Amino acid sequence: MPGPKPTGAETHSPGTGDATSGTAATSGTGGAGATTGGNRGAGGAGATTGGNQGTGGAAANTGGKASGSGGAASGTGGNEATDAAAHLKYFGYYFVDVELDDPHDAVAKTNFSDEVGAFSNVAQMTAYYPSQDLKSRIDTMNSYCMKPFIAIQDVFHYRVDDSQAPSGHRYHLYDDFQARWGTFKATNGTALTPGKVAAFYLVDEPTWNGVTFAELDAVSQTIKTDYPNIPILLVEAYPTLINLQVPVSVDWVGFDRYAVFDPLPSKNASFLADIATLKSKLSSPHQKVFLTIDDRWEPLYATLGIATPEQMIPVIQDYYDLAVSDPMVVGLLGYLWAGGIGGGQELGVRDMPQSVIDLNQQLGAKIKLNGPACGN
Repeated sequence: MPGPKPTGAETHSPGTGDATSGTAATSGTGGAGATTGGNRGAGGAGATTGGNQGTGGAAANTGGKASGSGGAASGTGGNEATDAAAHLKYFGYYFVDVELDDPHDAVAKTNFSDEVGAFSNVAQMTAYYPSQDLKSRIDTMNSYCMKPFIAIQDVFHYRVDDSQAPSGHRYHLYDDFQARWGTFKATNGTALTPGKVAAFYLVDEPTWNGVTFAELDAVSQTIKTDYPNIPILLVEAYPTLINLQVPVSVDWVGFDRYAVFDPLPSKNASFLADIATLKSKLSSPHQKVFLTIDDRWEPLYATLGIATPEQMIPVIQDYYDLAVSDPMVVGLLGYLWAGGIGGGQELGVRDMPQSVIDLNQQLGAKIKLNGPACGN
């Protein structure tokens, strides 16, 4: 996350100024690769390992599956939490309205708010250039009692190759980032209110992608000065958590790690250690944690013991139970609803069997009922 850009999005060539390209550029495609226990990036298009999609996979759903009001989960085993704890208030997905299509269906569709609105109260929206007008799309998302977390990275940063950065490239801060931010505010200002916007997503996996703390802090302070009542969300890649520095102006902090099929502390000491490291990096008492759910399936997972998408059900349940057990966690974000955006063979929730969809609906509906009232 923010993920690949749609065709026609703004790109930057160092030394030549901004340009509009007719080919899709890539933003946030890093991640530490889809290796065992590896990081894919929070919605980034990290490396997939090919293979034939049919390995235990379900057939793609023509047109996707529209959300309902939350079905009952099929038997997941384990110790299922029955109610969302009071601290758990936000549920949603990456890649809900980012101008990119799910290739696993026959419908050209790039906004999935109508499919997740019944059981989500937050969802990713992406700004690809400063003058992009998001107001009508924000209104559409709000009509489902759902607010966007706006991925703002491309307003402030452009990507350059850098062998010194852990990901192999870094997000370089524009020299005129203040002016670019001013253009974005002028274009969207009437919609940038706490009643309409859940958060600003600062920059994807900043330490992994070579963003210095000075740059990160400058951007976060700039946003917070103008919008003190809209939270700022930061998600890091797990391999670089140890080096993460969190600006005081950030409100919500998380990390992404994929192919962890047993995230509960009683089952996975390594994942628990990642959470402890993340918490040790918090810089203010007001800061809270978001967890990224591994809410997808790809052929690689069959080689790791998850032969079919249905076998993700207990994994998803474990993430929820972990969030319920930890009062520092205020939200869950599923990676991802619409498949194929981060890698052609990955299945998102909408592409998986109904039992997986049902569990997502059930868990999300619990949390949405527990969250802020519509418009607040």
